[in-house]
Amino acid sequence: MAFAAEMAKYRSVIFSSANAVIEASKQPVRADAFCVGTQTTEIAMLHGWRAECAGQTAAQLVQTLTRKDGLTGPLAHIHGQHTRGDIAGRLNSNGIRCDHYVVYDQVLKPLSAEAKTSLSNDKRHIVPLFSPRTAQQFAYECGTAENIFFIAMSEAVAEPLKSLDYMELQISRAPDAASMAELVRNAADRLA
Repeated sequence: MAFAAEMAKYRSVIFSSANAVIEASKQPVRADAFCVGTQTTEIAMLHGWRAECAGQTAAQLVQTLTRKDGLTGPLAHIHGQHTRGDIAGRLNSNGIRCDHYVVYDQVLKPLSAEAKTSLSNDKRHIVPLFSPRTAQQFAYECGTAENIFFIAMSEAVAEPLKSLDYMELQISRAPDAASMAELVRNAADRLA
């Protein structure tokens, strides 16, 4: 892992996903960690990082860190191949030195034959989507969405779905798993 040899020069790391925590935790070095989201923070703590939730989104994390007195870096944003929010670039623009390291790639998988068959019949479906990238791929592959109740984690996730003829689209009030689960439960109750 490219950042492992350099880890000692960073005062803190930034995690914007649980997958990044898991990959970074394969190295013996631990530091303070600023995290996006409570789930990422909890996973970082479980893996031995001194973790703090600095916001529920990349924008909130950047805002939190730029307001911290005396924080100049250097920091390391450890993330996957596909990111949103340009955390390192925005922190550098605000005078906080931040490098970034890609430690994993989340490869998109096509819908299975079973999923395509299920989506093509008259059954109603609840489809929760957590990222703009997967929402875009789903919109491309799903064919018809007339019987789909979409649950989107954010407005950015909802955007690729808006061109579809769907049954309903709801956007989570907060970008976290608990809020998404609540919307899925509510949708299931309504469709029962």
